[in-house]
Formats: sequence, C-alpha cells, structure tokens
Amino acid sequence: MTVGRDQPRLSTQELDALENMCDLQSLSDTTYCYCDHLTRDDATISNCWVYGDTRPNSTLWDTFHHQKRLHRLTVNLRGDGSLDFVPSRILSYTPQLWMFEIKNANITRVVSEAFTESESVAELRLTSNGIVRLEKHAFNSLTNLTRLNLGKNKITALGRHVFKNLPKLKLLFMDRNEIAKIRSGAFVGLDVLQVLELYDNRLDHLSHGTFRGLKRLERLDLHRNLIESIEDRTFSTLPSLRELDLEGNRIKYISEKGFSGLKNLMRLNLHDNKLLSILPGTFVETPELFFLDLRQNVLDTLEEKTFSPIMDNLKNITMYLFVRDNALHCDCRLAWLLRLRTATASTHVQAALDNTVCHMEGDSLPARLETTVTADPPLETSTLGIGPPVRLVDLKVGAAPLRKLMQLQVGLPRRREVVEKEHGECGQWLVT
Repeated sequence: MTVGRDQPRLSTQELDALENMCDLQSLSDTTYCYCDHLTRDDATISNCWVYGDTRPNSTLWDTFHHQKRLHRLTVNLRGDGSLDFVPSRILSYTPQLWMFEIKNANITRVVSEAFTESESVAELRLTSNGIVRLEKHAFNSLTNLTRLNLGKNKITALGRHVFKNLPKLKLLFMDRNEIAKIRSGAFVGLDVLQVLELYDNRLDHLSHGTFRGLKRLERLDLHRNLIESIEDRTFSTLPSLRELDLEGNRIKYISEKGFSGLKNLMRLNLHDNKLLSILPGTFVETPELFFLDLRQNVLDTLEEKTFSPIMDNLKNITMYLFVRDNALHCDCRLAWLLRLRTATASTHVQAALDNTVCHMEGDSLPARLETTVTADPPLETSTLGIGPPVRLVDLKVGAAPLRKLMQLQVGLPRRREVVEKEHGECGQWLVT
C-alpha cells in the first residue's frame, strides 16, 4: 500500500457524534490511544497503538476531530495489526500538531503530496515502516517542517524533487536504509538544511552534483557505506560544511581536490577505510581542520608535505589527531612526526604519536629497541611484507637503518647529492 490522502471528510454533525479518540469504546478492538488528558480538546500528547486491522476509510481517524489541540502524536503498529497506509485525514483535525510519528507500519512508498493536509507539522518521523520508494513532491507544502526522519526503512534511491517545497527543513535523517543511488540535484531546494545523515546505506559513488544545493549544510554523515574513492570536487558545493564522517567505507583513493571548497571543515573522520596513501594536496583547502581520524587504514607513510597546509593546526592545543592501526614503515618520511611530538601543544596529538606504531624492514631492528618491540600489532594486514613493529617515539632521527630513499622513489640507484638536494634532511637520514 501507499502513503496518501483519504476520501472526503464527514459532516460536522457526523463528526460530533463520534467517540473521543482518547476514550475509545467501540473501536477499542483495533486501536488504543493513551492521552495526557481524556476530555475533549484537552489532550496535547497522544500515543496510539494499532493492534487490529485498519482501513483508510475507517471512522477511527475521524475521532481525532475531538482533540484539536494535540501537539504530539505517535502511531505504533503492534502484534498482528495492519497499518499499510498513513491516514493523512488525521492532520486535517489537528491544526496545532507539530510532531507526527508513525513507526513499525507496513508502508512501501510515500506518494506525491502525501502530507498536503498540514502546515503546522514541524517534525515528521517515519522510521521503521518498510518504505522503499519516495515519489516526487512526497512532502510538498510542509512549509513549517524543520526535522524529517526516514531512518531504518528500505529506501533504495533518491530522485529529484522528492524534497520540494520544504523551505525550513534543517535536519534530514535517512540512515539505515538501502540507498545505492542519489540523483544529481536530489537535494536542490533544501536551502537551510544543516544536518544530513546517510550512514548505513549502500552508496558506492559520489559525484560533484550529489550534494548540490546544500549551501548551509554543516554536518554530513556517510559512515558505513560502500564508497571506494573521493573524486575531484565531490564536496565543493558544501561551503558551510564543518563535519564530514566517512568512517567504515572502502575508500582507497582521495583526489588531491577531493576536499576542495571545504574551507570551514573542522572534523574529518576517515577511520576504518582502505587508504594506501594521502596525496600532498589533500588538505590544501581545509584550513580549519582540527579533528582528523586516520585510524585503521593501510597507510605506509605520512609525509610532511601532505600535512604542511594544516601544520599550524597540528601544533595547536585544540587539535585532535588519530593515526594508529596503519601499516607505517619506519623510514625518513616519518621523521617530521618526531619533531611534531615535541612542538605541538596538543596533548591529544602527543598521545596519538606516543601510540603510533611503525614497522622496520626485515632484520633491521636496532639492538637498543629489541626490548621495546610492541606485541601483536592491531591490524593483521599491517604486518604483510614488513618487519617488526616499533613505537614511533622509540626511534631517533639518524639512528635507524632505514630503507634507501632511491628505492622508495624510483627503484633505481641515485647519486647521494641528488637525493639530498631533493629531500633535504630525509636524504641525509637515509643515504650513506
């Protein structure tokens, strides 16, 4: 069944003759409503449980005529009950209703203009209803809606114009669905949206137009999807974004311009992905970044030139950095982290570096470190093809027998003076 509008209402005389929805008698075999007040037009909060067979043309929905002052209404499906539609006729009787919730029903799609009966609803919750499809203009004319929750359904795709005419919507939750595709421009018109939650879906690709129109978005949650790469300017239409959560995806590659345009980004979570490297230009356009989580990737190094655009932030007392559980190699490219450990005023950065493990090559572990080798590195993948694990802070610049820089860069022997000229201290550290 669908979510949609019902047949014409009863006359005033017929409505007045109906039972009060807060004190049902003849309809109690299908529905029970608990209200904060039983008398007519006194209730402001009601929780209704549907445990029988209901129909769109049932007079049950007309009994709400006697509670015109309702502010909050929740309709729950329980047991063997049936609720495979939304009785939008309720909304015509409740002009002061600002929170409307339906959960655990058997709805499959929200049809066009399903909620045109109401202009008072500010919060709409449609969680756990089995919704698969949202049609164009599904929430049309909910001009006061500020919060829409569609979590824990079975929505597979988002097309254009679904969220048309929602001028006040600030919070949109679509987590724990099965969304695999978002059409370019699907969010156009949501001019004041601040929070968008899309975690626990099946998105594997994002494009430049995916989030077009969300100029005031501050938080975007995409954790636990299937995203494999971040291409050029993916988030460039989000100039107000402050928090981006990409945890638990399959990201292997981030373009140098992947975070282009995110001049206000403060929190970036890349925890639990498959990143092999981070390109030098990645953080050039994120000058306000003060929280960066890179844990549980397969990074083999963290190069200073990559982090130089946010180096002042890394030294700031407010900075948070997480880099453990990677496959870092103990070579010159990590030398700057030892200097950062001394220079930063952030206890969080210091603690992160204190707990960072890198891996020596083969049997090259210095004797002075043999007693400080960490046991059981956290990621099984971090030990493939590399040697014993060592805490980064147990190393000293110039003391560890590290791999040759010429092997890292081109795989061919190079002259000492060329290496030193191109790589400065790193060249001096490695070349004998």
